[in-house]
Amino acid sequence: MLRKKYRRLLENPQAINLSEIPVLTQSEYSDAIRYVAARLPERLSGTFLHVAGGTRDAPRLGGVPRDMVLPDITARWKPLAPGSVLVNLSPPGRLWSAHYFYNSLASAAGALTVPFEEPRDDEIGHCLDFFEDQGVTAVAASPATMRRILGFALFEGRRLPWLDRILWSDGIPDRALGELVADEFPHVRTWGVYGTAETWMIGHSGPDCPPGVFHVFPHQYVEVSEDGILVTTVRGGAAGPLLRYRVGRAGTWETCRCGGTGPALRVRERVDSMVELFGRVVAPEDLVGLARQMDMVDRAQVALIDPGTGTERMYLRVTLRPGVEDDPYTTEWIRSHVVAGDLGLAGAVGVNADSFDVVVVDRLARGDGRTEPPLLVVERTV
Repeated sequence: MLRKKYRRLLENPQAINLSEIPVLTQSEYSDAIRYVAARLPERLSGTFLHVAGGTRDAPRLGGVPRDMVLPDITARWKPLAPGSVLVNLSPPGRLWSAHYFYNSLASAAGALTVPFEEPRDDEIGHCLDFFEDQGVTAVAASPATMRRILGFALFEGRRLPWLDRILWSDGIPDRALGELVADEFPHVRTWGVYGTAETWMIGHSGPDCPPGVFHVFPHQYVEVSEDGILVTTVRGGAAGPLLRYRVGRAGTWETCRCGGTGPALRVRERVDSMVELFGRVVAPEDLVGLARQMDMVDRAQVALIDPGTGTERMYLRVTLRPGVEDDPYTTEWIRSHVVAGDLGLAGAVGVNADSFDVVVVDRLARGDGRTEPPLLVVERTV
C-alpha cells in the first residue's frame, strides 16, 4: 500500500526534507486505516474510528486516540468553564465524531452537558423553551443548524438572553452567519475548531476571530501549497500519523484580528472533487455510482443549488433506461438507495430531509460546453 510510496523515507529517514515527502491523499489514508482495522487491529488499540463520508462499501475513515487529543486542544482552546451548561446538538449518528468530542470537552471543562440532537424545523420553538428551562448557556452545533435556530428565533422575536456562547462544529460559518450573530445576538460569543476525520482538530478560533480563520494547534504542522492545505501530525501517540496529508481545501496565512501571536490559517474553498451539504462532505462520484448500481438508471449527475446558504440543496438528476416509468415510486426508490449507501449524504438529510431529492430528466446538463456531462453542476438562484 503506502510502503512503496514512502520507501525512500523508510530507507533513510534522516536525509529527506519534509518538502520532498509525497503528498498523502484522502483515498490513500482511508484505504490504509481500513486495512489496518481489518487485518492489524492491535495497531489501533484504544482508537475511536469515525467517518467523514464515503459509502458503506468504502467509508472515509479517521482514527482518534482514546483521549481525543483533549489535553493538547484544551491547553490552547477553552470555550467552556465550570458552571457552563452545554446542549450538544451535534448528532451521534453512525461513526460521527463531533457529538462525542463535545461531550468529552464539556466533561473535561467541568461543565454540565445536555446531549441532544439537531431539532427539526417544527421542533425548534419547543427545544428553545426546553433549553432555557434547563439553564443552558452554550450550544454546540453546525453552522447549518445554528442558521436555522437563529433564523427561527429572529422571526419569532426571541433574543435568547440565556445563550452566551456557540461552539461551531461540522463546518465553517460564513460571513452572513457571523453577521447574523453579531447584529442580532450581540451578547453571544462564538468559538470553533476546524479539522477533518483524517486529521482530527487542526486549529481553533475564539470570539474575536473572523469566520474561517483558525490558529493552528502545536501538535499539527500545516503547509499551504499549490495542493492546498497539507497537514503533518507531530504528536506522539496519534492513531493514524499523517505526513503531508492533503485536506482538500485551499488556505492562506494572515494576521488574525484577535491579536494572537503568529500567523493564522484562513480556510478557503475546496480544491478537490468533494462538495459539502449542510457541513457533510459528499463525493459526487459516489452518488452517481450508487445511482447507477440500479438497473433502472442510465446516467446520473449531481446538482448543488445555492451552496453555503440557508436554502442550499442537492438534486441527483437521472436519466432512466428505456421502459422504466417516471413515477414517484421510481424516484423514491432511487433516493432511498443512494441515501442509505452514502454516509455523508445520510448525515445531511437526517434532519434536513428536503435538502436532497432525485429528479428524472430527459438529458443531463452539459456545463461549460463540454461534450460529456460533468458529474457535478453548481447552480445559484439567490
